[in-house]
Amino acid sequence: MKKITLILSAAAIVCTMGLTSCKKKTTTEISGCTDPNAFNYNKDAKTNDGSCQFAQTDVKVAIYDVTGLWCHVCGELGIPVFDQVNEDMKGTVVPFSVHSGDAFSSAGGDALLAAYLKTTSVPSFGVGSCSAGLIPCYTPKSSGVSQLKAKINPVLGKDCIVGASMQKVLNGNTLTVTTNTKFMIPQTGTEYYMATYILESGLVADQITDHGTISMTHNHVIRHCFNTTSVYGDLIGGAAGAATPTGAITKTWTKTIPATWKAANLSIATIIFYKDAQGKMQFENANILE
Repeated sequence: MKKITLILSAAAIVCTMGLTSCKKKTTTEISGCTDPNAFNYNKDAKTNDGSCQFAQTDVKVAIYDVTGLWCHVCGELGIPVFDQVNEDMKGTVVPFSVHSGDAFSSAGGDALLAAYLKTTSVPSFGVGSCSAGLIPCYTPKSSGVSQLKAKINPVLGKDCIVGASMQKVLNGNTLTVTTNTKFMIPQTGTEYYMATYILESGLVADQITDHGTISMTHNHVIRHCFNTTSVYGDLIGGAAGAATPTGAITKTWTKTIPATWKAANLSIATIIFYKDAQGKMQFENANILE
């Protein structure tokens, strides 16, 4: 009986070993961008995770609202006009709320106001190249909306010479932004620059109006500009009269997000400028990743 028990035990061990050695191995499937036409195509990825970045092929128009919590006309007319135009033309405009002299002011917004918008009139709107697009907002809401749209529509008809796509990743309180910029139409002898911004929406604050102080929501407020050497950003093509690059231009930025910012409400926006024959910076294109 003891001999039979030993034989059975040995058989059980052999059987267990056999099952272990024949166990099917499992592999972790890599997810990523599976489209070979995308900037961030991953040849090893088996599952598309929706992260693909494609070249921007359309022209979006940057619009600017110079505003302030202390400005009663901003509360009555400026902000409502800006929000209405963005809602009506969503997908074709990239809105920048530039706060002056209040709690939402930022170094990036102040630099844009001083170097490019160049206005002391609050509220004011800017469209594209602001030398032609800057208009004050001392008109009724309906007139302000139509005025702003009249400045936007002609810019939308331009060919897309260069565009940018963006990707953002938040790890803890560190935001990493990757931009991929590509020239759709090669250029020679013209310098192009790109600035990259963090915007925040859903900011609630007390706003002065003609009817007293009210709680108002402020959207697309400039929080940060990644470019520190120039308000126009970094040179992306055409240095010293050279031809523009033929491939994608990739840049990566990081920013530690303050606890007072709401990560879910942050968007990334780019503005591309070119230097004209007189050496003046002009608007070329813009894009936004909500």
